[in-house]
Amino acid sequence: MNLSKRILSKFESIMNETLMSDKLALAFSTQMIKEFESAYLYFKMAEYADFQDFEGISRYFLERAEEEMIHANKIAKFLSDRGNRIIFQDIKAPSFSADGILSLFKETLDHEILVTKLINELKDLARSENDHAADHFLNWFVEEQIEEEKSSAIVLKKAELAEGDPAAMIEFDKELGEEN
Repeated sequence: MNLSKRILSKFESIMNETLMSDKLALAFSTQMIKEFESAYLYFKMAEYADFQDFEGISRYFLERAEEEMIHANKIAKFLSDRGNRIIFQDIKAPSFSADGILSLFKETLDHEILVTKLINELKDLARSENDHAADHFLNWFVEEQIEEEKSSAIVLKKAELAEGDPAAMIEFDKELGEEN
């Protein structure tokens, strides 16, 4: 066997040792799609807020959408770094019933709680498969979700306080726009 074939064979052997199981790779690919769906949801919320002339709130949701895209890209890179291929799936259109600006923030908190559940389930799967690299990688997402839920709850509380008071809602919109 010539040198290049031996090197290629050794490389393939190393890559096979780092591959995730098919089940775990599918679960990571699914979570990546969920992150894209989250971005899509926040884009829809941004559009709704913009249509209602709340520019600051729209910027807030656009920033959230960008963050979700970063999360999806992190997962895609991790899959690639592990030698796995992404298993592409359809991205579902977001469904929420916008019943005023306040409903956007209620939906956001509910959605982040759901994402936390999904991340925890993925972490449980990684642990059940003794995939320490995947388990470790997901720690960042666990910490991120703690922050996402906390910030979503704070913004919801502020929106609730501003609800029904046009001057307070204008100030709330301005505040969110300045933060993002």
